[in-house]
Amino acid sequence: MTLNLNCQDNSIQAPFYKNIYITGALFFLVCTLLACQKLIELSYKTYADPNYGYTLSYPRSWELKEGGSLGTSLVLLSPDEGQLFRANGNIAIAAVGDQKLKQQVEQSIKQLKFVLREYELISKVYKPVGSIQNGAEIRARYQAAEGLRIIRTFFAMTSSYTYVLTFTASSIHEREFSKKVNRIVQSFVPGQE
Repeated sequence: MTLNLNCQDNSIQAPFYKNIYITGALFFLVCTLLACQKLIELSYKTYADPNYGYTLSYPRSWELKEGGSLGTSLVLLSPDEGQLFRANGNIAIAAVGDQKLKQQVEQSIKQLKFVLREYELISKVYKPVGSIQNGAEIRARYQAAEGLRIIRTFFAMTSSYTYVLTFTASSIHEREFSKKVNRIVQSFVPGQE
């Protein structure tokens, strides 16, 4: 079988097996995309907290330190690429008290305004965080010694704990950092209650 394409007076004959080549090329493309997805998955590690039992995935190239200052459960540091400031994240966990999620978010904004120079709220959204439905994200900017930074704070409240995931990057690197942060946050699963 042939496909007949007429272009003015010239006739071009294309064998039927050309469709097989196209099908083969599409199959190869799909397989390549699936392999790339698998490589992306392999480029992430899964961390399981020994005390609270939560899990999350983070880039293999990042450094993870358990514990930290000011009561954080863990600290994540992006690769040191000779920059003055390394993008980073941390998780703090507190037992749920009398405060509702909205009260905790508002209190956090007040504290950040007090602690960070020229803190300016960009957005505040109540939405699920990872597998936790009762969540919120605040996104803000503030001035640091090396320039403008973006800080994203996620709140995930269960019946027992409030998990606060905070990520900071220089405004210049926020776009590339943001994709990784979103993936980390979406992978977050709290421990057993």
